[in-house]
Amino acid sequence: MSKPFFTRFEDHVVFSVSRVFWHLFIWTSCFAVVFGVVAWLWSMTPTSKEQVKRSEYPPEVKVEVGDFVFEQPAPVVNDHIETTQPSALSSSAGTPAVAPIAGEEPPTVRDPMEAMFEAVLDSLVAKYPHLGWNASVRTYITSDLEYNYYMRKGDRKTAQNFVRTVVEGEGLRDKIKRFMTRSNVNGYTARLKFLRTLFGDLDALHVDSIGQEQVVNKILRMNKPKRPVVGDISRSFRLARIFDAPERVPAFSWAIDFCARSQDGQLSFTDSAAVFLSSFELDQKYPALVHLGNNLVNSPGGDVGAYFRMCSSYPGLLSNIPRKQQAESLSQFFAIYATKNVERRKAMEAMDRQYQEMQLSAELRHRSTQNTKNEMGSKASWWIIGGIVVIALVGLILAILSMQRAISKLETAIVRNGIGQTLPSSHRDERG
Repeated sequence: MSKPFFTRFEDHVVFSVSRVFWHLFIWTSCFAVVFGVVAWLWSMTPTSKEQVKRSEYPPEVKVEVGDFVFEQPAPVVNDHIETTQPSALSSSAGTPAVAPIAGEEPPTVRDPMEAMFEAVLDSLVAKYPHLGWNASVRTYITSDLEYNYYMRKGDRKTAQNFVRTVVEGEGLRDKIKRFMTRSNVNGYTARLKFLRTLFGDLDALHVDSIGQEQVVNKILRMNKPKRPVVGDISRSFRLARIFDAPERVPAFSWAIDFCARSQDGQLSFTDSAAVFLSSFELDQKYPALVHLGNNLVNSPGGDVGAYFRMCSSYPGLLSNIPRKQQAESLSQFFAIYATKNVERRKAMEAMDRQYQEMQLSAELRHRSTQNTKNEMGSKASWWIIGGIVVIALVGLILAILSMQRAISKLETAIVRNGIGQTLPSSHRDERG
Protein backbone atom coordinates (compact mmCIF):
# COMPACT_ATOMS: atom_id res chain seq x y z
CA MET A 1 0.00 0.00 0.00
CA SER A 2 1.42 3.39 -1.05
CA LYS A 3 2.11 6.00 1.52
CA PRO A 4 -0.18 9.02 1.78
CA PHE A 5 0.84 12.17 -0.11
CA PHE A 6 1.74 14.20 3.00
CA THR A 7 3.88 11.35 4.31
CA ARG A 8 5.83 11.19 1.04
CA PHE A 9 6.11 15.00 0.99
CA GLU A 10 7.43 14.98 4.55
CA ASP A 11 9.93 12.16 3.82
CA HIS A 12 11.28 13.55 0.55
CA VAL A 13 11.03 17.32 1.13
CA VAL A 14 10.73 18.27 4.78
CA PHE A 15 13.15 15.74 6.25
CA SER A 16 15.57 15.84 3.31
CA VAL A 17 16.11 19.61 3.79
CA SER A 18 17.95 20.90 6.81
CA ARG A 19 15.84 22.34 9.60
CA VAL A 20 18.02 25.46 9.43
CA PHE A 21 16.60 26.21 5.97
CA TRP A 22 13.03 26.19 7.24
CA HIS A 23 13.98 28.43 10.16
CA LEU A 24 15.71 30.85 7.79
CA PHE A 25 12.69 30.72 5.49
CA ILE A 26 10.31 31.65 8.32
CA TRP A 27 12.62 34.34 9.70
CA THR A 28 13.05 35.84 6.23
CA SER A 29 9.29 36.07 5.86
CA CYS A 30 8.99 37.69 9.27
CA PHE A 31 11.73 40.15 8.37
CA ALA A 32 9.91 41.00 5.13
CA VAL A 33 6.74 41.74 7.11
CA VAL A 34 8.61 43.91 9.63
CA PHE A 35 10.52 45.75 6.90
CA GLY A 36 7.31 46.25 4.94
CA VAL A 37 5.57 47.78 7.97
CA VAL A 38 8.50 50.13 8.59
CA ALA A 39 8.66 51.12 4.90
CA TRP A 40 4.89 51.70 4.78
CA LEU A 41 5.04 53.89 7.88
CA TRP A 42 7.92 55.88 6.33
CA SER A 43 5.92 56.38 3.15
CA MET A 44 3.09 57.89 5.20
CA THR A 45 5.28 60.56 6.80
CA PRO A 46 5.00 64.08 5.23
CA THR A 47 7.83 65.10 2.93
CA SER A 48 9.55 68.29 4.01
CA LYS A 49 10.31 70.80 1.27
CA GLU A 50 13.71 72.41 1.11
CA GLN A 51 13.59 76.12 1.95
CA VAL A 52 15.33 78.29 -0.62
CA LYS A 53 16.60 81.70 0.43
CA ARG A 54 16.94 84.60 -1.97
CA SER A 55 20.32 86.29 -2.02
CA GLU A 56 20.52 89.89 -0.87
CA TYR A 57 20.33 92.45 -3.66
CA PRO A 58 23.37 94.69 -4.13
CA PRO A 59 22.97 98.21 -2.69
CA GLU A 60 21.48 100.82 -5.00
CA VAL A 61 23.46 103.74 -6.33
CA LYS A 62 21.94 106.97 -5.01
CA VAL A 63 21.08 109.93 -7.21
CA GLU A 64 22.69 113.18 -6.06
CA VAL A 65 21.86 116.81 -6.76
CA GLY A 66 24.94 117.16 -8.95
CA ASP A 67 23.49 114.63 -11.37
CA PHE A 68 20.66 116.99 -12.40
CA VAL A 69 20.89 119.53 -15.19
CA PHE A 70 19.07 122.81 -14.47
CA GLU A 71 19.34 124.86 -17.65
CA GLN A 72 15.90 126.35 -18.00
CA PRO A 73 12.59 125.75 -16.30
CA ALA A 74 10.45 123.22 -18.07
CA PRO A 75 6.85 124.22 -18.79
CA VAL A 76 4.16 122.46 -16.79
CA VAL A 77 1.39 121.14 -18.99
CA ASN A 78 -1.86 119.89 -17.50
CA ASP A 79 -2.77 117.48 -20.26
CA HIS A 80 -5.57 115.65 -18.49
CA ILE A 81 -7.97 118.57 -17.89
CA GLU A 82 -11.57 117.84 -18.74
CA THR A 83 -13.13 120.10 -21.38
CA THR A 84 -16.75 119.47 -20.48
CA GLN A 85 -18.90 122.48 -21.24
CA PRO A 86 -20.36 124.17 -18.16
CA SER A 87 -24.01 123.76 -17.32
CA ALA A 88 -26.43 126.34 -18.64
CA LEU A 89 -27.54 127.03 -15.08
CA SER A 90 -25.60 129.36 -12.81
CA SER A 91 -22.36 128.16 -11.13
CA SER A 92 -21.45 129.07 -7.64
CA ALA A 93 -18.01 128.88 -5.98
CA GLY A 94 -18.65 126.40 -3.24
CA THR A 95 -21.45 124.04 -2.35
CA PRO A 96 -22.93 123.04 1.00
CA ALA A 97 -22.05 119.72 2.58
CA VAL A 98 -24.25 116.70 2.21
CA ALA A 99 -26.44 116.67 5.29
CA PRO A 100 -28.70 113.94 6.59
CA ILE A 101 -32.11 113.92 4.99
CA ALA A 102 -34.86 115.26 7.20
CA GLY A 103 -38.41 116.47 6.76
CA GLU A 104 -38.97 114.82 3.38
CA GLU A 105 -41.78 112.42 2.73
CA PRO A 106 -40.57 109.47 0.67
CA PRO A 107 -42.71 108.39 -2.26
CA THR A 108 -45.11 105.56 -1.70
CA VAL A 109 -43.21 102.41 -2.72
CA ARG A 110 -43.18 98.86 -1.49
CA ASP A 111 -39.51 98.68 -0.52
CA PRO A 112 -38.56 101.16 2.25
CA MET A 113 -34.90 101.14 1.07
CA GLU A 114 -36.08 102.17 -2.37
CA ALA A 115 -38.03 105.02 -0.79
CA MET A 116 -34.90 106.12 1.08
CA PHE A 117 -32.86 105.94 -2.13
CA GLU A 118 -35.35 108.11 -4.01
CA ALA A 119 -35.44 110.52 -1.09
CA VAL A 120 -31.65 110.86 -1.19
CA LEU A 121 -31.82 111.56 -4.92
CA ASP A 122 -34.47 114.24 -4.32
CA SER A 123 -32.31 115.88 -1.67
CA LEU A 124 -29.30 115.85 -4.00
CA VAL A 125 -31.36 117.49 -6.72
CA ALA A 126 -32.10 120.32 -4.31
CA LYS A 127 -28.49 120.66 -3.11
CA TYR A 128 -26.83 120.39 -6.55
CA PRO A 129 -29.34 121.86 -9.03
CA HIS A 130 -26.57 122.85 -11.47
CA LEU A 131 -25.75 119.24 -12.30
CA GLY A 132 -28.70 118.84 -14.68
CA TRP A 133 -30.69 116.17 -12.92
CA ASN A 134 -33.74 116.18 -15.19
CA ALA A 135 -33.89 115.44 -18.89
CA SER A 136 -34.66 118.33 -21.26
CA VAL A 137 -38.13 117.98 -22.72
CA ARG A 138 -39.52 119.74 -25.82
CA THR A 139 -43.23 119.87 -26.73
CA TYR A 140 -44.48 120.73 -30.23
CA ILE A 141 -47.71 120.56 -32.26
CA THR A 142 -47.70 118.33 -35.33
CA SER A 143 -50.53 120.17 -37.08
CA ASP A 144 -51.57 123.66 -36.08
CA LEU A 145 -54.70 123.52 -38.27
CA GLU A 146 -56.21 120.41 -36.69
CA TYR A 147 -55.08 121.40 -33.18
CA ASN A 148 -56.69 124.86 -33.39
CA TYR A 149 -59.83 123.42 -34.99
CA TYR A 150 -60.51 120.99 -32.14
CA MET A 151 -59.54 123.52 -29.51
CA ARG A 152 -62.11 125.98 -30.91
CA LYS A 153 -64.71 123.22 -30.71
CA GLY A 154 -63.73 122.60 -27.09
CA ASP A 155 -62.54 119.04 -27.78
CA ARG A 156 -59.27 119.17 -25.87
CA LYS A 157 -58.92 115.38 -25.76
CA THR A 158 -58.81 115.09 -29.54
CA ALA A 159 -56.62 118.16 -29.82
CA GLN A 160 -53.98 116.48 -27.61
CA ASN A 161 -53.53 113.83 -30.32
CA PHE A 162 -51.67 116.46 -32.34
CA VAL A 163 -49.24 117.29 -29.48
CA ARG A 164 -45.90 115.49 -29.24
CA THR A 165 -43.40 115.50 -26.35
CA VAL A 166 -39.76 114.69 -27.09
CA VAL A 167 -37.06 113.99 -24.49
CA GLU A 168 -33.92 115.56 -25.97
CA GLY A 169 -31.40 114.62 -23.29
CA GLU A 170 -30.87 112.17 -20.46
CA GLY A 171 -30.97 113.64 -16.97
CA LEU A 172 -28.37 112.95 -14.30
CA ARG A 173 -30.85 110.95 -12.26
CA ASP A 174 -31.23 108.45 -15.11
CA LYS A 175 -27.49 108.45 -15.80
CA ILE A 176 -26.72 107.53 -12.20
CA LYS A 177 -29.23 104.67 -12.21
CA ARG A 178 -27.89 103.35 -15.50
CA PHE A 179 -24.30 103.59 -14.23
CA MET A 180 -25.20 101.64 -11.08
CA THR A 181 -26.73 98.89 -13.18
CA ARG A 182 -23.71 98.78 -15.50
CA SER A 183 -21.29 98.72 -12.55
CA ASN A 184 -23.13 95.96 -10.65
CA VAL A 185 -24.06 98.30 -7.78
CA ASN A 186 -27.06 96.16 -6.87
CA GLY A 187 -29.35 96.53 -3.90
CA TYR A 188 -30.51 99.82 -2.46
CA THR A 189 -28.10 99.59 0.48
CA ALA A 190 -25.12 99.50 -1.90
CA ARG A 191 -26.66 102.27 -4.00
CA LEU A 192 -27.14 104.51 -0.98
CA LYS A 193 -23.49 103.92 -0.04
CA PHE A 194 -22.46 104.87 -3.58
CA LEU A 195 -24.45 108.14 -3.49
CA ARG A 196 -23.16 109.16 -0.07
CA THR A 197 -19.56 108.31 -0.99
CA LEU A 198 -19.74 110.15 -4.31
CA PHE A 199 -21.41 113.34 -3.13
CA GLY A 200 -19.82 113.37 0.31
CA ASP A 201 -16.32 113.23 -1.22
CA LEU A 202 -17.37 115.62 -3.97
CA ASP A 203 -18.37 118.20 -1.41
CA ALA A 204 -15.08 117.71 0.48
CA LEU A 205 -13.15 118.32 -2.74
CA HIS A 206 -14.09 122.02 -2.59
CA VAL A 207 -14.35 122.76 -6.31
CA ASP A 208 -16.81 125.06 -8.09
CA SER A 209 -19.99 123.92 -9.80
CA ILE A 210 -18.26 123.40 -13.14
CA GLY A 211 -15.64 121.18 -11.48
CA GLN A 212 -18.36 119.23 -9.70
CA GLU A 213 -20.13 118.60 -12.99
CA GLN A 214 -16.87 117.46 -14.61
CA VAL A 215 -16.11 115.04 -11.76
CA VAL A 216 -19.60 113.51 -11.77
CA ASN A 217 -19.64 113.14 -15.56
CA LYS A 218 -16.15 111.58 -15.46
CA ILE A 219 -17.37 108.92 -13.05
CA LEU A 220 -20.56 108.19 -14.99
CA ARG A 221 -18.60 107.74 -18.23
CA MET A 222 -16.46 104.95 -16.73
CA ASN A 223 -16.57 101.59 -18.45
CA LYS A 224 -17.69 98.51 -16.57
CA PRO A 225 -15.23 98.38 -13.65
CA LYS A 226 -13.15 95.34 -12.70
CA ARG A 227 -13.84 95.78 -8.97
CA PRO A 228 -16.36 97.57 -6.71
CA VAL A 229 -16.38 101.13 -8.00
CA VAL A 230 -16.82 102.80 -4.60
CA GLY A 231 -13.25 101.93 -3.59
CA ASP A 232 -11.72 103.45 -6.74
CA ILE A 233 -13.80 106.62 -6.32
CA SER A 234 -12.69 107.05 -2.70
CA ARG A 235 -9.01 106.52 -3.60
CA SER A 236 -9.22 109.07 -6.40
CA PHE A 237 -10.86 111.67 -4.16
CA ARG A 238 -8.22 111.18 -1.43
CA LEU A 239 -5.45 111.79 -3.94
CA ALA A 240 -7.16 114.79 -5.58
CA ARG A 241 -7.61 116.62 -2.26
CA ILE A 242 -3.84 117.21 -1.85
CA PHE A 243 -3.68 119.40 -4.98
CA ASP A 244 -4.34 123.07 -5.47
CA ALA A 245 -7.94 123.93 -6.39
CA PRO A 246 -7.38 124.39 -10.17
CA GLU A 247 -5.70 120.98 -10.41
CA ARG A 248 -8.06 118.88 -8.29
CA VAL A 249 -10.38 118.02 -11.16
CA PRO A 250 -7.64 116.91 -13.59
CA ALA A 251 -5.92 115.05 -10.73
CA PHE A 252 -9.15 113.22 -9.95
CA SER A 253 -9.63 112.41 -13.63
CA TRP A 254 -6.09 111.02 -13.86
CA ALA A 255 -6.50 108.99 -10.67
CA ILE A 256 -9.83 107.42 -11.68
CA ASP A 257 -8.34 106.43 -15.04
CA PHE A 258 -5.31 104.93 -13.30
CA CYS A 259 -7.48 102.88 -10.92
CA ALA A 260 -9.65 101.66 -13.80
CA ARG A 261 -6.70 100.20 -15.74
CA SER A 262 -4.58 98.99 -12.80
CA GLN A 263 -4.43 95.59 -11.18
CA ASP A 264 -5.50 95.09 -7.58
CA GLY A 265 -1.87 95.02 -6.39
CA GLN A 266 -1.23 98.53 -7.76
CA LEU A 267 -4.15 100.32 -6.08
CA SER A 268 -1.93 101.45 -3.20
CA PHE A 269 -0.21 103.78 -5.68
CA THR A 270 -2.71 106.62 -5.09
CA ASP A 271 -2.23 106.71 -1.31
CA SER A 272 1.55 106.32 -1.63
CA ALA A 273 1.65 109.08 -4.24
CA ALA A 274 -0.30 111.40 -1.92
CA VAL A 275 2.38 110.97 0.76
CA PHE A 276 5.24 111.27 -1.74
CA LEU A 277 3.89 114.49 -3.31
CA SER A 278 3.27 116.21 0.02
CA SER A 279 6.80 117.76 -0.11
CA PHE A 280 6.27 119.34 -3.54
CA GLU A 281 5.13 122.89 -4.26
CA LEU A 282 1.41 123.14 -5.02
CA ASP A 283 1.85 124.03 -8.67
CA GLN A 284 4.34 121.15 -9.14
CA LYS A 285 2.24 118.34 -7.67
CA TYR A 286 0.09 117.52 -10.68
CA PRO A 287 2.88 117.32 -13.30
CA ALA A 288 4.90 115.31 -10.77
CA LEU A 289 1.94 112.93 -10.42
CA VAL A 290 1.89 112.44 -14.19
CA HIS A 291 5.64 111.65 -14.17
CA LEU A 292 5.12 109.20 -11.30
CA GLY A 293 2.37 107.35 -13.13
CA ASN A 294 4.24 107.24 -16.44
CA ASN A 295 7.39 105.84 -14.82
CA LEU A 296 5.60 103.15 -12.81
CA VAL A 297 6.23 100.76 -15.71
CA ASN A 298 9.98 101.03 -14.96
CA SER A 299 9.49 99.33 -11.61
CA PRO A 300 10.28 95.58 -11.75
CA GLY A 301 6.96 93.79 -12.11
CA GLY A 302 5.03 97.01 -11.45
CA ASP A 303 5.60 96.55 -7.71
CA VAL A 304 4.32 99.76 -6.11
CA GLY A 305 6.25 99.22 -2.87
CA ALA A 306 9.56 98.70 -4.70
CA TYR A 307 8.78 101.68 -6.93
CA PHE A 308 8.40 104.15 -4.07
CA ARG A 309 11.41 102.69 -2.27
CA MET A 310 13.36 103.43 -5.43
CA CYS A 311 12.39 107.11 -5.47
CA SER A 312 12.27 107.60 -1.70
CA SER A 313 15.47 109.67 -1.78
CA TYR A 314 14.04 112.29 -4.13
CA PRO A 315 12.03 114.32 -1.55
CA GLY A 316 15.27 114.89 0.35
CA LEU A 317 16.73 116.57 -2.75
CA LEU A 318 13.88 119.05 -3.25
CA SER A 319 15.47 121.75 -1.11
CA ASN A 320 18.35 121.96 -3.62
CA ILE A 321 16.16 121.88 -6.74
CA PRO A 322 14.65 125.07 -8.23
CA ARG A 323 11.01 125.41 -7.26
CA LYS A 324 9.69 125.51 -10.82
CA GLN A 325 11.69 122.43 -11.86
CA GLN A 326 10.65 119.99 -9.15
CA ALA A 327 8.33 117.98 -11.44
CA GLU A 328 10.63 118.04 -14.46
CA SER A 329 13.59 117.03 -12.28
CA LEU A 330 11.59 114.03 -11.11
CA SER A 331 11.55 112.79 -14.70
CA GLN A 332 15.32 113.31 -14.82
CA PHE A 333 15.63 111.45 -11.53
CA PHE A 334 14.15 108.27 -13.03
CA ALA A 335 16.46 108.44 -16.06
CA ILE A 336 19.56 109.08 -13.92
CA TYR A 337 18.61 106.36 -11.46
CA ALA A 338 18.13 103.84 -14.28
CA THR A 339 21.52 104.76 -15.79
CA LYS A 340 23.44 104.58 -12.51
CA ASN A 341 21.85 101.28 -11.52
CA VAL A 342 22.12 99.37 -14.79
CA GLU A 343 24.62 96.88 -13.35
CA ARG A 344 22.58 96.53 -10.17
CA ARG A 345 19.45 95.75 -12.15
CA LYS A 346 21.32 93.14 -14.22
CA ALA A 347 22.64 91.57 -11.03
CA MET A 348 19.14 91.57 -9.55
CA GLU A 349 17.72 89.89 -12.64
CA ALA A 350 20.48 87.25 -12.52
CA MET A 351 19.79 86.65 -8.82
CA ASP A 352 16.06 86.37 -9.51
CA ARG A 353 16.72 83.80 -12.23
CA GLN A 354 19.02 81.86 -9.90
CA TYR A 355 16.41 81.99 -7.16
CA GLN A 356 13.73 80.68 -9.51
CA GLU A 357 16.04 77.87 -10.64
CA MET A 358 16.76 76.94 -7.02
CA GLN A 359 13.05 76.92 -6.28
CA LEU A 360 12.43 74.70 -9.29
CA SER A 361 15.22 72.31 -8.24
CA ALA A 362 13.84 72.15 -4.69
CA GLU A 363 10.39 71.45 -6.06
CA LEU A 364 11.71 68.67 -8.31
CA ARG A 365 13.58 67.09 -5.41
CA HIS A 366 10.48 67.30 -3.27
CA ARG A 367 8.37 65.62 -5.95
CA SER A 368 11.03 62.94 -6.51
CA THR A 369 11.14 62.12 -2.79
CA GLN A 370 7.36 62.03 -2.64
CA ASN A 371 7.18 59.69 -5.66
CA THR A 372 9.82 57.42 -4.05
CA LYS A 373 7.77 57.26 -0.88
CA ASN A 374 4.62 56.44 -2.84
CA GLU A 375 6.39 53.62 -4.71
CA MET A 376 7.96 52.32 -1.48
CA GLY A 377 4.56 52.36 0.23
CA SER A 378 3.03 50.37 -2.62
CA LYS A 379 5.85 47.78 -2.56
CA ALA A 380 5.77 47.58 1.24
CA SER A 381 2.09 46.67 1.12
CA TRP A 382 2.90 43.70 -1.12
CA TRP A 383 5.82 42.70 1.12
CA ILE A 384 3.55 42.67 4.15
CA ILE A 385 0.86 40.67 2.38
CA GLY A 386 3.39 38.24 0.85
CA GLY A 387 5.20 37.65 4.14
CA ILE A 388 1.98 37.01 6.02
CA VAL A 389 0.74 34.61 3.32
CA VAL A 390 4.06 32.68 3.30
CA ILE A 391 4.14 32.40 7.09
CA ALA A 392 0.52 31.25 7.19
CA LEU A 393 1.06 28.77 4.35
CA VAL A 394 4.20 27.23 5.91
CA GLY A 395 2.50 27.05 9.30
CA LEU A 396 -0.53 25.32 7.74
CA ILE A 397 1.65 22.78 5.92
CA LEU A 398 3.67 22.02 9.07
CA ALA A 399 0.47 21.60 11.09
CA ILE A 400 -0.93 19.17 8.50
CA LEU A 401 2.35 17.25 8.47
CA SER A 402 2.30 17.06 12.26
CA MET A 403 -1.23 15.68 12.17
CA GLN A 404 -0.18 13.17 9.52
CA ARG A 405 2.71 11.95 11.67
CA ALA A 406 0.41 11.48 14.65
CA ILE A 407 -2.02 9.45 12.54
CA SER A 408 0.82 7.31 11.15
CA LYS A 409 2.13 6.59 14.63
CA LEU A 410 -1.35 5.56 15.77
CA GLU A 411 -1.77 3.20 12.79
CA THR A 412 1.64 1.66 13.41
CA ALA A 413 0.83 1.02 17.06
CA ILE A 414 -2.48 -0.64 16.13
CA VAL A 415 -0.87 -2.91 13.57
CA ARG A 416 2.05 -3.82 15.80
CA ASN A 417 0.15 -4.64 18.98
CA GLY A 418 -3.03 -5.97 17.45
CA ILE A 419 -6.50 -4.59 17.79
CA GLY A 420 -7.39 -6.88 20.79
CA GLN A 421 -4.39 -5.86 22.78
CA THR A 422 -5.15 -2.21 22.29
CA LEU A 423 -8.80 -2.52 23.37
CA PRO A 424 -9.83 -2.23 27.04
CA SER A 425 -10.66 -5.47 29.04
CA SER A 426 -14.41 -4.82 29.02
CA HIS A 427 -14.41 -4.90 25.21
CA ARG A 428 -12.53 -8.26 25.17
CA ASP A 429 -15.10 -9.85 27.52
CA GLU A 430 -17.98 -8.79 25.35
CA ARG A 431 -16.33 -10.28 22.23
CA GLY A 432 -15.57 -13.63 24.03
